[in-house]
Amino acid sequence: MTVTHDLSIISLISQASILVQLVMALLATLSLVSWYWIFRKSFRIRQARTETDKFERDFWSGGDLNALYESASRHQSDGMERIFEAGYREFTKLRAKGHDHGATLDGARRAMRATHQREIDDLEAHLAFLAPAGTPPGQERGLCLPPEGIDLERLTRDLIVQALERAGGNRSRAARLLGISRPTLIYRIDKHKIRC
Repeated sequence: MTVTHDLSIISLISQASILVQLVMALLATLSLVSWYWIFRKSFRIRQARTETDKFERDFWSGGDLNALYESASRHQSDGMERIFEAGYREFTKLRAKGHDHGATLDGARRAMRATHQREIDDLEAHLAFLAPAGTPPGQERGLCLPPEGIDLERLTRDLIVQALERAGGNRSRAARLLGISRPTLIYRIDKHKIRC
């Protein structure tokens, strides 16, 4: 006596219990939503990187900062351009009020830090969904701080040195490897007294 079973995917799903069908539907939905956010974030990060590269070229070309500010404020800017716009706006406002040089620079730095954090938050939005959706059970925490602690300054310095070595001394490429802007890298090179 020969027993034949239809082992096609559709047949297996239709013959499964309601609970199994619900679990499969949930998994399929989570998969589709995950892929939606993966592609959306990928395109957004690629766009941000392109805009940052363009702005850095314009900024470091030695052009007029007023013209660069006007260009940034005319259209909906993102990323580094928005950070520059916030810092320059605050700088000109405080300078016009007659604040001393140190207070003016501190105000511009604060505005830039706040805008920088908003830009990071915008890029990281909805990533919290992706982390647990694709993480095996028991590995949700990612990096863990060792019980003896770490020297964060030394770790930062070592990572910058490694990135510069890998990039052959090219600061723009090293900044991309570290996921930071070129000016931030230059600031940290100076802060940690790294010789390039």
